[in-house]
Amino acid sequence: MELEPEVARWLDGLDDQWWGQAVFHLDLLEDRGVLLGEPYNR
Repeated sequence: MELEPEVARWLDGLDDQWWGQAVFHLDLLEDRGVLLGEPYNR
C-alpha cells in the first residue's frame, strides 16, 4: 500500500493499539474499495 507522506507521518505518531486499528481499516478500504459498506464508509 502506498501512502501519502502526511498519512505516513500520522501513522508513525500513533501508539501500537491505534496503529493496529488504523491499518485494519486501511486494509479494508484497500480490499473493498468503493464496495466498502457502512459503518466503515462514514
